[in-house]
Amino acid sequence: MATTSIFSARKALLAFTCAGLLLASAVRAAQEPAPMPAPAQPAPSAEDIVARNVQARGGLDAWRGLTTLSERGRLEHGQIKGPKSRHGTPSSPGAGALDQPVPFLLEFKRPHRMRLEMNLGDMKALQLFDGKQGWTVQPSARGPVVHNTTPAEAVQMAAQLDPEGPLIDAAAKGTKVALEAMEDVEGRACYRLALTLADGQQRHVWVDAKTFLDVKIDGTRMIEGRRFAAQTYFYDWKAVGGLTLPHRVETAIHDVRSSTRIIVDRVLLNEPIDDAQFSLPPLSLPQAAGTAAVPAAAPQGKAP
Repeated sequence: MATTSIFSARKALLAFTCAGLLLASAVRAAQEPAPMPAPAQPAPSAEDIVARNVQARGGLDAWRGLTTLSERGRLEHGQIKGPKSRHGTPSSPGAGALDQPVPFLLEFKRPHRMRLEMNLGDMKALQLFDGKQGWTVQPSARGPVVHNTTPAEAVQMAAQLDPEGPLIDAAAKGTKVALEAMEDVEGRACYRLALTLADGQQRHVWVDAKTFLDVKIDGTRMIEGRRFAAQTYFYDWKAVGGLTLPHRVETAIHDVRSSTRIIVDRVLLNEPIDDAQFSLPPLSLPQAAGTAAVPAAAPQGKAP
């Protein structure tokens, strides 16, 4: 009995001592000031975001050294099944039923020259811009039909046909950039940048907050003489010759619920391209009059 009493007393003393230590620790914690939370990281400025985007894309010197760019791949067109955003534009291109892929060759040459050739089997469709004037050549049952761009469309094409997109060398182009907000795009935190181009056009670019690569850009597309708002998404970025380029580009058209997907298989940089490639070839058929009609499957350039 004496031994049991000694053990019981020791246990009680130990419990009392532990309780006292815990109470003293709690009192000291209550008296000591709480640790200051880590300060929130300030959002980078628009200039910082643009600079990091340029670096992620290969650097300003590399882009300024680019004279021509050629891409071969396939172009797919189909209906979007995904839900629309509150603005009426599909929240992303989504996975819809796509038409048979069409092989294409897309060529750029500075300044502002572009040639898109789509192989439709025994026929070809062309979209051309020589830096000042543009044309589309569409196949038909009676042969190719040519449409001229209007002066307003030519101005817009010249502003959108830089192969690098609007953020590379933005200041030299007279583009003003402002950071509007953080926004989620397909599960990625992005900086939404508002752009005011030198000609006054307003656009937006979404830049990934981790990689600082372009995620999305808004713009317009001409379809059968009508202008539609559009959003273009960029995927599968890969390094080519010191530059970082998207190898899958998808465009969703406002209120049309159609998607154009560009899959790039091969890229060539700074290969010689004759200026004649960007002009309208000789055609014996009459030229169509009126506003230009850009094929729904033909992107007006690719930016970035």
